[in-house]
Amino acid sequence: MRFVVIVMTGIGFTFGVIIGLFVQLPVDTLPADNNFVGSNGILRHRRSLRGLESPQGQYTVSSDTNADNERTLSKPIPIRSPDQEIGLGSFVHNANNIGRKDSVFFDVNGKQPSRNSDQVQSNFGQSKQDGNSLHSEGERSPRGRVDTGASLAKSQGSVSLRVKVKSNSKVAAATEDNSKAKTPGGSDQVLGSAPMTSGIHWARDLESQCPKGFTKTDTDAWRIKSTSAAIVKMEEGCGRMQNRLVTFDDASKACVRYRLNTDQIQGEIYSYYLAKLLNMTNLPPSSLHRVDRVSDQWKAVHLDISDSQWADGKVVILTEWVDNLNPAYIPESLKENSRKVHPTDDMWRGKPISHVCDLMQWSDLIVFDYLTANLDRMVNNMFNRQWNEQMMNNPAHNLERAPSGNLLFLDNESGLFHGYRLLDKYTGYHSALLKSLCVYKQSTAEAVKKLYKNDNIGQELHRLFSEEETLHSSLPYIPQKNIKILKERLKDVYNQISQCELQYGS
Repeated sequence: MRFVVIVMTGIGFTFGVIIGLFVQLPVDTLPADNNFVGSNGILRHRRSLRGLESPQGQYTVSSDTNADNERTLSKPIPIRSPDQEIGLGSFVHNANNIGRKDSVFFDVNGKQPSRNSDQVQSNFGQSKQDGNSLHSEGERSPRGRVDTGASLAKSQGSVSLRVKVKSNSKVAAATEDNSKAKTPGGSDQVLGSAPMTSGIHWARDLESQCPKGFTKTDTDAWRIKSTSAAIVKMEEGCGRMQNRLVTFDDASKACVRYRLNTDQIQGEIYSYYLAKLLNMTNLPPSSLHRVDRVSDQWKAVHLDISDSQWADGKVVILTEWVDNLNPAYIPESLKENSRKVHPTDDMWRGKPISHVCDLMQWSDLIVFDYLTANLDRMVNNMFNRQWNEQMMNNPAHNLERAPSGNLLFLDNESGLFHGYRLLDKYTGYHSALLKSLCVYKQSTAEAVKKLYKNDNIGQELHRLFSEEETLHSSLPYIPQKNIKILKERLKDVYNQISQCELQYGS
């Protein structure tokens, strides 16, 4: 009897294994990614994994590398819950796709995702130095590569995919429209051959037609709200790690940057005040706050604070939430090694005003990122070009466009601190951008000249920070060695401006 039972058990087990092998289906694991396609069909970086709903449209997912005329874009696939989505952006631009013939069709419906002014980490993430390599938090990239999510190694066991949009012409048109700034009046007339710059500065009448950015009124209103409004909701949605998206009692929102590393908080807030010294209005209003779960402002979310593993009393940065953002693409004049933005007729002849308004803001961005040694924007694209030829055609990291056309310089926590530690390796990229530039907003050039001639950029930065932030004593001042580097880089910008004035007249 025992023998019969053993034989029957063995037969049953074997039969079950065989049946299981026949019915088992192959499954590809899709890693989370920061790229996705908006409802307008434009490739975008997802700076937040919450608040996203599936964009409309039908896409074909195919690994056929011989497909013609297909625009490789990414598409979020909802999994488990609306708050968790996986994008296909990490499969885009991989020329070594595995030659599978199967295709998957799916329709998804929803709204265009809202975006946050400080929705935080791109795949480049908070870079750290390790020998001679640069890698994201918790992720090491091979050979010092900064992982942008543009490709996926076969060793990860996943299949590279292409995403084909069925209406390519509409996508191309949307991309072109998105690359242009909207002028405040809504007009975008084409400029003629008349010079629109004065020496190396944009003409005042032209500058007045461009997006204004965040004004002093905006900043003052934000400061009042962020200190007085009660926080009623706290959730993920502002990037990786322990950042949180908070909702105030008036339904407005903010991103909270929480970091254990103090110099990341310093880098973010001091970069913000450096932009104010330079009269730049592209950084969303930000301010220091202290986490206090028993205070009137935080008590409604005290359980969420515990769940987030935040330390009570920790200083954080609140940044105003900006909705309906779109990716920003690098201008053609800055893409190639021959990059050049100089006050010549071909800068504006036959171009819309929005084109010149864009270049004004890119001019400010180059100056700002040079001074702070920011690694997380154009330098990221330039560095990764050695592995991906299309990197300069991808959206710039940590740079978004508001509906007004204003560019938002986001996520500056590597500025003035971590970026300075990596100057030996990446200073060539910063220098190449600075030397390509010979047109400046007059207010920016005047601020640079004044700070350089007075030799007081460190004192002025500390003064402004102390006057504006009630919690200024909770953070250390910028070390003198960092101030010394900042002064040296300010001198470089001053010399570039002076050289351009000699070449094109003051």
